[in-house]
Amino acid sequence: MSTTGLAGLAVPFLAKESLAAGGSQMPANSSGTTSAPATGMPPRTSAVRSGKVLPNVQATLAPYSNPLTFQLAAHLLRRTGFGPRYSEVNALVGVSASTAVANMMTTQAAPAPPGNWVYSAPLLDSSKASQTTNQTNMQNFRDWWMGLIYGSAYPPASTAQSALLEKMTLFWENHFVTEFAKVLAPQYLYWKNTMLRQNAFGNFQNIVQAITIDNAMLWYLDGWTSIVGNVNENYAREVMELFTIGPSDPNGNPNYSQTDIENSAKALTGWTLYGFTPSPLGAGAMSQYTPGTYNAALHDTSTKTFLSQTGNFGNTDVINIIFQQTFNSFMGNSTVYNKVALFI
Repeated sequence: MSTTGLAGLAVPFLAKESLAAGGSQMPANSSGTTSAPATGMPPRTSAVRSGKVLPNVQATLAPYSNPLTFQLAAHLLRRTGFGPRYSEVNALVGVSASTAVANMMTTQAAPAPPGNWVYSAPLLDSSKASQTTNQTNMQNFRDWWMGLIYGSAYPPASTAQSALLEKMTLFWENHFVTEFAKVLAPQYLYWKNTMLRQNAFGNFQNIVQAITIDNAMLWYLDGWTSIVGNVNENYAREVMELFTIGPSDPNGNPNYSQTDIENSAKALTGWTLYGFTPSPLGAGAMSQYTPGTYNAALHDTSTKTFLSQTGNFGNTDVINIIFQQTFNSFMGNSTVYNKVALFI
């Protein structure tokens, strides 16, 4: 998966006081540039403000140990947020990169939810009133999250989410995509967002384990309908093709077969949406993040062969086996690579 698009993401309608947008203006001199601040920062020309002037960064794998210059501070904040405020860039000048990154990853309390509706049972009947309520709550959720993004800052504070945290939450939401057009319960979408925010800086394998049994994903890729004797292959295919290893290795050899999809789909059976007993009507309320509900009677207990391993596998086994896949003879060397790492 390429991260290029997200790494350079700028949300056009979130026009904060940003370096790219010009921030707080300074008087221009006769040459058309603005006067340099006393801190030794470069003149704020229109090219700098527009982002057309970028630092010449010579990147290596060695940790960067020098204090951040104005240009490097701006570069770091652009890459880890949604457009830095001028004051945020200025505050980083002279700070070490390690300190800056540590501040970005400071643990924060979870933001207050968008409303008490997140704790209520989803309205899944076809009445006009329920549809209107769901649409209203979904818009409330969107506005709430855009507010967190807009208000995100460096360094984070009690009144502002970490810009890096919100960017990583957006990154994972983009990677493990779901949408309201199908997942008609905004409660599930909110709780998925909460789970991804809680794990934004965490272990990727743990995130994949969690998303596999997340209510929004179970609904979006039909996992909740997959039961013994009537298996749905959607998630079994997508978790390999789009989320973890991709369809083929760097030499073009397939990473999995149709049989692997079929057998892993059997291993993923038995998970239903939280509170559904067994139809989408009558879901229970959620007081905190809760995954789907496992029903052993709906799980396929047959022996399955998946990616050359055989056993009575379940959902945890499927993800663990995927993360064990390796590849060597890449670019003429004999180094053993993890296929998930190569894909990501």
